[in-house]
Amino acid sequence: MNTTLQPIIDYIEDNLTTDLTPHDLANMSGYSLFYFYRLFQQATGLPIMQYLTKRRLIHGIYDIQNGKKMVDAALMYGFGSYSGFLKAFKKEYGLSPSHYLKYTKVSKPYPIQLEKEVYKMMSHINIKSVLQHWGLNVDSISPVVSPNSAIASDHVWEINHCYFLKMFSDQETLNKNLVILNQLDQTQDFLLTKDRQSSICYNDHFFVLLKKISGVPFLSSSIFDNSHEELLIGKMIGQISILLKEVTGDFPKTNLVETVTKWALPKARVFFPGIQYTLDNKINEFKEIYPTLPTQLIHRDLHGANMLIHTNGMVLIDYDLAEYTIRLFDPCYFLTSILSEQFNSPEYNEQVWFELVKDVFNGFQQVTPLTKDEIKAIPYVMISIQLVAIAYFSDFDKYQDLLKINCDITDWLIKNWHNLAL
Repeated sequence: MNTTLQPIIDYIEDNLTTDLTPHDLANMSGYSLFYFYRLFQQATGLPIMQYLTKRRLIHGIYDIQNGKKMVDAALMYGFGSYSGFLKAFKKEYGLSPSHYLKYTKVSKPYPIQLEKEVYKMMSHINIKSVLQHWGLNVDSISPVVSPNSAIASDHVWEINHCYFLKMFSDQETLNKNLVILNQLDQTQDFLLTKDRQSSICYNDHFFVLLKKISGVPFLSSSIFDNSHEELLIGKMIGQISILLKEVTGDFPKTNLVETVTKWALPKARVFFPGIQYTLDNKINEFKEIYPTLPTQLIHRDLHGANMLIHTNGMVLIDYDLAEYTIRLFDPCYFLTSILSEQFNSPEYNEQVWFELVKDVFNGFQQVTPLTKDEIKAIPYVMISIQLVAIAYFSDFDKYQDLLKINCDITDWLIKNWHNLAL
């Protein structure tokens, strides 16, 4: 089904400024209009006309962000007037275009790749239907925007300024989150539905409603203004590591060096024609150290937006990727996420980042000491994390900017290997 509809999706993307009708698109697909409506909504999550409107809004707001006049963008994408564009935008995003752009960076729109998309698209109508299960009077729905990347989430929404509605693509990821949330004291609480259920299924996806908790996310830009104590951050990451070690449950078990060797490196090697031999040697050296590294449950997505800092410490959110692997992964991932978010920033200072590495690991060790092999493995883990990211991003048109940044970071890390020693 997705293979059949992908040419239609691509055609829509190339012709958003023209008059597209469901009847013409159905004829192109070879299906009856009724069957086309059904298949399209099943594949994308939205009825065809809502999909067209949403894609036009996305392209329109991207053009406005890049200098096009609002009225010109509105007319270009068929809204008739700016007031028509404004009304449609506020209905879809809960904000005016100017307010949305004040807090959000709009990435260049790429055609939807149906076979690769994790989540189906959601409109405010869909979200309100989901929230009926909690009996909630909905006053506002707004996209959750990462404070570091300024990118809006496609699966988490802020409701009434005090809740988060989160969508999961599968039952396994949902259950993993619920198991961890139930066992950790300092974390988000989820609300039960009117039927006393922890989640609901809607359109083949799963949803939970979480209470908004206090705390401010770690801003990656803060490493340049000393607004955070890096030793303290390292201690808090160490404390979280200790807490996660005690969580019990059936979690995925992975071997990082096998993932890199069998999947990531073969896909990523093409981006490094000048240092392929060096990369191969580094990964072979990593294979020798890896069996000695301590393993446990880790967060697996430890970046600033998932770290809420308050007076009593730190709370982690979003356990979608939690797995059982080497514990060194989390602090290394946190540090490479800083690089990814700040590498092209005018304020970026490589010496400050190297100092951050030392401070974070010194703080971590004050809580839970690293073994000698873990200390030796730090640069290998960082390079492995980068290769996994590159391999993943290379499969998606929409992640081409991230692909380039992470290729540049990997090349830079290899050249500065000696500076990563503690």
